[in-house]
Amino acid sequence: MVLCLYPLSISAQNYLPNGDFELFSECPNAVSQINRVAPWFNPTISTADYFNICDTTGIVSIPENFIGSQWPQSGEAYAGIYVAQTGGEVYREYLKIALSETLTSNYPYKISWYVNLADYSSCAPSNVCVWLLNEQMVDYSTSGFLLQPTLIEQNFCNLPGSVIDNKNEWLKIENYFYASGDEKYLIIGNNLPDEFAGCSGAGGEYNAAYLYVDNFAITPLAVQTVFFDTAVCKGQIVDIDILNLIDEPDNVTPGFFWQDGYNGRTRKITDDGLYTVLIANGFVTDTVYIQLNYLADCPDVFIVPNAFSPNNDGINDKFRITAQNIDILQFDIYDRWGIKIFEISNYNNGWDGSINGIPADIGVYLYYLRYYVYESEKYYEKTGYITLLK
Repeated sequence: MVLCLYPLSISAQNYLPNGDFELFSECPNAVSQINRVAPWFNPTISTADYFNICDTTGIVSIPENFIGSQWPQSGEAYAGIYVAQTGGEVYREYLKIALSETLTSNYPYKISWYVNLADYSSCAPSNVCVWLLNEQMVDYSTSGFLLQPTLIEQNFCNLPGSVIDNKNEWLKIENYFYASGDEKYLIIGNNLPDEFAGCSGAGGEYNAAYLYVDNFAITPLAVQTVFFDTAVCKGQIVDIDILNLIDEPDNVTPGFFWQDGYNGRTRKITDDGLYTVLIANGFVTDTVYIQLNYLADCPDVFIVPNAFSPNNDGINDKFRITAQNIDILQFDIYDRWGIKIFEISNYNNGWDGSINGIPADIGVYLYYLRYYVYESEKYYEKTGYITLLK
């Protein structure tokens, strides 16, 4: 089988500059130094932290630091913020950044980022959100809530009822959206009061949750075109699973529309030709072209043995036929008097030399075959003799 895939898509530009926190002006050596990883900044008086492997103090180093131990999701750096608490005065930290370019109105985008709960967090938060804003939203008089809802163009939070409690592996959060065209800034944090976004998992009057964050990205959702080109022998079945050929968003159930009206995700194809599938995922319509070609050099192979010995020695124990590019439709066994004693539904299984579970006598038996040859597209019959030995 010859298989060629040619995926085509638009460029996956990231509209969040330095979304992985790898570019910095100075190596951090204390908490509250997010200003060293521009263009990220603090929108309130509370301050986020910057962690980098270059720190030698141990405070904001990687993997060990003041709040736990964690390697970056990739690269050598990440950031961190307090996002939830139980008891005490409300305290929240946020991270903010300006988008590098204006998004295209009504075009679909994917926003993604990674979070990890720091080891020394004494509770697990149930909420973290990302907002896309049309104007600056800053308030340097507060270390708690940041409320200017009229500026919010897009709002993405983790699923209701979920808890961010992963302290080992990074958790990827992603959402898909249509841009308004007015998105200019991004903020991440928890702007909900504790009664709506609690922090669970530990006892005591006061507990807090701290999240490491890494690899923020806003990318246009690619419009994909994939060409699947394969050459097979005539009659060979090609199993197609569209989602093995094309990447679709995880949070949608796409629809599949074939040119002949079929609408399934999977299909068995036996006829050569060009098949076209449109995949509608709620954001864009992707296309898969499937070209099935018959090879010109696929001769039929048909081998029928003249004897077998069903004595369970592992050698030639069954009367089997070897066939390629041939479909055997009927396979019957007759005794010397012409009485049919066995019929075989699957020629690959063959005949084990028994009749109704009882070993047949040594001797000569007649077989009858009816088969179809793919190359000639014709039906044939064949009879012959097989000798049963012991």
